[in-house]
Amino acid sequence: MTKQDDIEKMQNEVDAYAKKIEEICKTDNEIDSLYLGTQIYMSPLVPQSDLLFIGINPGGGSYKYGGVKPHRVVPLEKSEYETEEYALQEDWKMIFGAGEKINNLDLLYKGVKTNCSFFATKDSGELKKLKSLLKNKYKIDLAQKEKEWLKVLIQFVDPKIIICEGFGAFKGVCDVFTEKEFAITEDWPYHKIAYLNGYLPVLGFKRRIDSQFSEIEDVVDSIYEALEETHIIESQADEKPMSEKIPHEIPNEKAEMRKNIEKLSQSLLDSMTEKFFLLDNALKSSIISQEKHTELKRQIQYELDLISKIVSIQV
Repeated sequence: MTKQDDIEKMQNEVDAYAKKIEEICKTDNEIDSLYLGTQIYMSPLVPQSDLLFIGINPGGGSYKYGGVKPHRVVPLEKSEYETEEYALQEDWKMIFGAGEKINNLDLLYKGVKTNCSFFATKDSGELKKLKSLLKNKYKIDLAQKEKEWLKVLIQFVDPKIIICEGFGAFKGVCDVFTEKEFAITEDWPYHKIAYLNGYLPVLGFKRRIDSQFSEIEDVVDSIYEALEETHIIESQADEKPMSEKIPHEIPNEKAEMRKNIEKLSQSLLDSMTEKFFLLDNALKSSIISQEKHTELKRQIQYELDLISKIVSIQV
């Protein structure tokens, strides 16, 4: 099979799974409230694109503002980063705009944009709950299929740089590949860098609860360095054939220890996200008062701050 065959097969499978979920929504109110649509691409699909942007999953914007649950498995004509307005898009326009040293919005607009999961929910906590309900009630296990689909998409695009929009997305891409294929070389509080197959830079940046990046200048500097490394912004430099690229070193013991700390931290963060979700549901159901809700939320935020300190430890 060709790469084109693989991408068409992937799109057909996603379409079939989306139809199954939509049929379930007709009789299951809980899943219907969580599932907000399906969308694979937030941009055109361009092979050998300079940049591939990967998030966690589509948000609920289309449903929130238009009352429509999208069902789209084919690419858009233009990138959402050129046509839409929302918090993350504003960050990217600032990072690639004239006010920063990258100063190249065309790179942003011509990049391919997708997600680790193609199924839209309000947030990552609700995505986790949706997957759990589909698996336990209807034997629909999306976890392995999503890894397969994302791998097909990455191989089809074959970008020069992968940019993960959050540490969760970075982990999602990491989970698609083996440790030998995906070597993490930098693991810091605000950004992570890995090399896929020894030559393809994969960048991940921390985002706040409001979806915007924690450190804009760190994002700018890291992407700029990757653009230089891959010669995207050096037109005078001769690009070496892929076969001649020198693989980056596999992480040393310290990098492995940092990776283990990050795994622990991510597990704790997932737990905190679930607590927020349960707490908000308890308030909506009048199980607890607004005062108690505020108090407990403050305690959870304190725990999150402690976890952030764990993440910032450099071995």
